[in-house]
Amino acid sequence: MVVTVARLKQYGTVHEDIALQEGTIANIVWTGCLLRTVLLDLFPSLADKAGNEDWHVVFESSQDCGEDEGGIFGGSIPGGIAIDPSVPVLLAWQQNQQDLTLDHGAPLRVVVPGTIGARSIKWLRKVTISSKPSQHHAQQQDYKSIPYPSELPLPSDDEKARLLANAEPMGWSPLQSVVVEAKREAEKVVIKGYGLGEKGTFSFPSAAAGIPLAQIAVTFLRLSSGTDYEPTMDEHFTERAASSAAKWHKTVLDPAGDGKRWGWTLWHVELEMEAVRQLIAAEGQEGKEGQIVVVVKAIDARGQEQTRWPEWNLRGVGFNGWSVKLVEE
Repeated sequence: MVVTVARLKQYGTVHEDIALQEGTIANIVWTGCLLRTVLLDLFPSLADKAGNEDWHVVFESSQDCGEDEGGIFGGSIPGGIAIDPSVPVLLAWQQNQQDLTLDHGAPLRVVVPGTIGARSIKWLRKVTISSKPSQHHAQQQDYKSIPYPSELPLPSDDEKARLLANAEPMGWSPLQSVVVEAKREAEKVVIKGYGLGEKGTFSFPSAAAGIPLAQIAVTFLRLSSGTDYEPTMDEHFTERAASSAAKWHKTVLDPAGDGKRWGWTLWHVELEMEAVRQLIAAEGQEGKEGQIVVVVKAIDARGQEQTRWPEWNLRGVGFNGWSVKLVEE
């Protein structure tokens, strides 16, 4: 599952103050029973609806959020996803071979792999088969990406409610890669990060398994002498890296990964300083002084690249642009 605001700070100016960093990820082993098995055991006729998009599985928590729909937290996924054999949606009672703690959803929670975390409902108390998506606040009035010019003031409550009502709920994770560490060690640079392949769309359940992450591409850029790197410069660096002059070093990832089809891929790249200097020289920065940044993008098995810089949105959620990091000396 994916934290929707995990890369919020890269948007720069944001209207809602949610402070999370790029490293807010973890790979977890969940234990439970498949939701698909439970549903088909109880209602065998659902197998005939596998390809239909006119039904949903709604999850309701015992968590009282003080919001509408009785104040109870809830959400839903399309029914086709719930019974898709390629997507192991779980009713889970263990995390990393230990019984769930209360903080993590005990005694029972939902785990929907490859999606935003809000669909993996904790403290599960009810599962409903419905002809429409969840009407809970978290599904209808939150966790939505609403394109909105960052220079404008906040919309009124009524306008925000209208924008939210017309926006589609967030679902699958897009193609993603993030660099979390870049260090110079003697005559080489070591870069570490994580990535995730695109997991398809809720509109096309057959594509749910998604396209795996295949390559990590890196390039290096130099700042002007006397200029210190700031994260607010990231969009500018991605523009420079996207220019025809920039050259990229590509690392092919193991297609089998480490056996975690639905987990984050942890990657690292090591380059000799001479190779770094050649990449910098391609942009005409050879021989100049100044700090060095690395720009990273993901490439999937189709050859599709990660979005360079997504359109700014009202809550700053779902950022999946190229990642930039200062190379520490």
